[in-house]
Amino acid sequence: MFLTRPTQTQPVLPSTPVQETAHKDAAMEWWFFQGWFKGESAELRHFMVAFFQQGEHSSSAEQLTGHTLLLSHLNPKTSDHCYRSQISPAVSDLLYHYREEIKVADFDNAMIDDLMDEIRTYGPPRPIVENATPVKSAANRLYVQWADTVIRQVGEQFFLHYESPDEQLPCRFVLSPRSSRIFHELDAGLDQTMAYASIPRMTLEGTVAGSPVLGEAWFDHQWGTYAWFAAEGRGRQVLGWDWFGINLDDGSDLLLLIHRDMQNQRILKQNAIYIPAEGPSRELSSFRADSFYSWKSPVTLSEYPLGWQIELPEIDASLAITPLADDQELALFGVMRSTWEGACNVRGTKQGRKVSGRARLELHGYGYIFDFRTYLDRWVARIDRHIEAFLPPEMDTKSLSSYVDSQCRYDLGAQTQMLNRPVWDMMARGGKRWRPVFGFLLLNALGKSHLPFERLLSVFAELSHLGSLIIDDIEDQSPLRRGEASIHLRYGTDLAINAGNTLYFLPLLLLENHPHLSIAQRERVYQVMIRQYVRTHFGQGMDIYWSKFVSGDNLQPWIDGSLSAKVLDMYADKTAALVIGMAKLACIIAEAEEKVQKACVNFARSFGVAFQIMDDVLNFSNSGKWTKVIGEDLSAGKLTYVFVKAMEKTEGSARETLQRLACDEGYRRDFHHIETGLRIIQESGALEECRREAHSMVQAQWHELSRHLVPSEPKLMLRLLCSKLTDLTFVA
Repeated sequence: MFLTRPTQTQPVLPSTPVQETAHKDAAMEWWFFQGWFKGESAELRHFMVAFFQQGEHSSSAEQLTGHTLLLSHLNPKTSDHCYRSQISPAVSDLLYHYREEIKVADFDNAMIDDLMDEIRTYGPPRPIVENATPVKSAANRLYVQWADTVIRQVGEQFFLHYESPDEQLPCRFVLSPRSSRIFHELDAGLDQTMAYASIPRMTLEGTVAGSPVLGEAWFDHQWGTYAWFAAEGRGRQVLGWDWFGINLDDGSDLLLLIHRDMQNQRILKQNAIYIPAEGPSRELSSFRADSFYSWKSPVTLSEYPLGWQIELPEIDASLAITPLADDQELALFGVMRSTWEGACNVRGTKQGRKVSGRARLELHGYGYIFDFRTYLDRWVARIDRHIEAFLPPEMDTKSLSSYVDSQCRYDLGAQTQMLNRPVWDMMARGGKRWRPVFGFLLLNALGKSHLPFERLLSVFAELSHLGSLIIDDIEDQSPLRRGEASIHLRYGTDLAINAGNTLYFLPLLLLENHPHLSIAQRERVYQVMIRQYVRTHFGQGMDIYWSKFVSGDNLQPWIDGSLSAKVLDMYADKTAALVIGMAKLACIIAEAEEKVQKACVNFARSFGVAFQIMDDVLNFSNSGKWTKVIGEDLSAGKLTYVFVKAMEKTEGSARETLQRLACDEGYRRDFHHIETGLRIIQESGALEECRREAHSMVQAQWHELSRHLVPSEPKLMLRLLCSKLTDLTFVA
C-alpha cells in the first residue's frame, strides 16, 4: 500500500555534535544502538542495546520514573539469539498506575486483571528480570549508568559499556558518527508526534573481554508522549509498528516506518527517510512493503512478518529483506508481552544496479492478546498438525504398520471408514483443544520446554478425550456433539464403540522408544495413562449408576448422604482424570519434586472439577454458541452438581417437580415439564452458586500452586487459560 505523509527532516553535520540528553518532560524516551562487531579473538556478533525511560509526572499523581533495558546478541553462524530484558521496580508501578487506561483500549478487562494481579503478587514473568539498582544520570549531557550498563556521549562520540547477554563478557565500545545526524518528527497516524533523531552510520571500535573488535552501528534517540503506542481518548486504538533501518553497500541509508492499528493490522501511516551517500536526507512520498513469509514464536505464539519486499519508486529501488535467524524475539514487560528485534540481510537493485547490505527489523505490537480465544486458537493448528501426523484423515500404509506391527493385509479404505473418518469428523467440528495446552503451559512453567513432547501431549490429551466423548454420547443417548449429530447416530453404534475404544489405546504407542524420555520415565508415563483411563471409567460408572438407579426411594437418602460432595468426587474421576494425567505427565517430564507434583495434581483436580461444573451450568444456557441441546442433562435425568444444588435449595412443589424429573422417565418426555424444571433451576440460585464455587476452587488452588512456580510467561498464560475456561462469558 502506498501512503503519503510529509515530515520535516533536518540534517546536522557531525562537526556540530548535539547532546542527546534526556528530556525531563517526556513521558517516554529511549536511546537505541544496533550494529555488529568482530575481532581476531571475538566471533561476529550482531548486537542491540536499547534503554527506555518512562514516567508519570502530572501534579495529581505520584512521581514515577521507570527504566527498561534490552540487550541482544545474535551469532549468525549458529543462529543463537541471547538477550536480556530488564526493568526497574517503578515499571511495575507505572503499569498498575495506568491499568484503567489500558482497560479502555481493546483488551479483555478480565485478562488485564489477572495480569495485574500476577505481576503485583509474584513479580515480572521470566525471562524479564527486575533490577532495583538506582539509575545514575546527568542533567545536561547524555550519561546513563544502570548497574554494569553505561551510555554516555562526549562531543560527537558515544561510549557504550555493557555485559554481553550470551557469554557475560564485558563489552566496551566507542561509536563515532560517519553520517549526519538527522532530526524528524514522525507521527502514529493520529496527529501525535514523537521527536526522532538518528545517526544511521557509525564506526565501532572497542573491546570484548579485553580483546579488540571493530564494527559498525546505528543510533536512534526518540522522545515524547505514548503516541506511538496508543491513540488518545476512550476506546483508543492500540498501536504498533514495523521499523526498518537499512545500510546499503553504495553508502546510502533508509529509515522506513509503518504504523498499525494492532487489533486489525490496518496501516495508519507510512514514512520513509532516504539518506544518500552524499547530500542531505529527504522524505520519500511513498513506498510499498509486502511481507512474503512469517514466523510464529513457539514461546508466545506471536506471529511476525519476517521476510519483506520493499519497493521505493522515487529512488528506483527494489529490496528484499530477510532475517539472519527467525527466532530473534524478545520478552517485554506488561501487555505487550514480546517484540521481534533482529538483524537482517538486504539484497536487491537500485537504479538498475545490484545492491546489498545489512538491515535491522523491529516488529512491535505483535505480542498483544486482544481476545484470549485468539491465543487459544493459535494452539489449535499446532495440535491438529501433530494429531494428523499420527492419525491422518485417510489411513495409509505407514501409519497402519506403526499401529499394528503386523504382516496381515489390511484394507486401508475399510480402516479409514472405521476410524479415521469419524475421528476427523469430530475434529473438524471445532473444540478448544485446551487439555494439551494445559499440559504445554504447565510443563513450561515447571522449567522444561514442551517442544520435544508436543506430539505426545497433543495425541494423548485429544484422542483420549475424543474417545470418551464418542462413548459418553452412546451411553447418554446424546443426539448432538459440537453442533452436529453424535458419532453413533451418524455412523452407527457398533462403529462408534470400536472407534472410541481404539482411541484409548492408540496414544500409548507414542511411548515406545520416545527419544526424549528415559525408560523409567516411559514406564511412569504409561502407568499414569492407564490409571487415568481406569479412573475415568470408574467415574463414568458412578454417573451411570445414579442415572440408572435413581428413584423416589433412593434420591432423598442420596441427597441426605452428601450426594453433592460425591458428585464432585465423580467429576474428579470422570472429567478431571485426564487433566490430572496431563499434570502428572508434565511433572514426570520435568522431574519435579514431590511437593511440586502434589501442588500440580491438586490444582489439576480442582480445575477439572470446576470445568465440569461450568459445563453443567452451560447446559442451562441460552447462548447461541452452545452446541448441545439446552437442558439435555435434565432431559436425560442426570444428577449433575447443578441439579443436586437446585434440589438442596428448593422446597415444596418446586422440589417435587425436580424430584419427579429425575426419577420418572415418562414425566421427562413432556417438554412442558422440562421447561418448568429449567425455570425452577434457573430461579433457584443454584447456577450462580455453582459459578462462584467453580471460580473459588480454582483460585484457591492456583495460589497454592504459584508458590512452587517462578513467574514466567507460561505461568501467566496457564492462569489465564484456567481463569477463562471457568468464565461463563468465555466458554458459552
